[in-house]
Amino acid sequence: MALRFFCGVTRSLTAMVRQNLLWGAKESAQSYDDYVSEELGLDGFEVDAHSGCRPTHELIHWQNAEQYRKLYGNITKSNYEQHIEWCNKKAKKELDKIQKKGYNVKGVSRYSDTMYA
Repeated sequence: MALRFFCGVTRSLTAMVRQNLLWGAKESAQSYDDYVSEELGLDGFEVDAHSGCRPTHELIHWQNAEQYRKLYGNITKSNYEQHIEWCNKKAKKELDKIQKKGYNVKGVSRYSDTMYA
C-alpha cells in the first residue's frame, strides 16, 4: 500500500509509519527542550536546516509562490527580490505569533535580526 501526496510524492505505508514515529520522537524531544528552557529561564531557540525534509515543507514554498503569482504575476529575475520581500513579510507575521508566546526571535538569523532589531 502506498500514499500519494498532493505535491506528487508517493510513500509506502511502512515509510509513512516510520516517518510519523520519528516525528513523534522529535516532538517529544522538543517538548523536553521547551520544559528545560523554561526551567532555566532561556528565551531563545535555534533553527536548523537539513536535506530530506517532508514533502509538505516544499509544498509551503510552492504555495507561497502560487499566492504571489496570483497577486502580482510570474516571478522573474526582475521581481524576484520583491517576491522574497513579500515572503519575508508573510514569515514575519508567523514570527510575531511565536514572539507573542514568549520566544525570543532576535539573533536567530540575519532575517530575524533585521525584522526585530
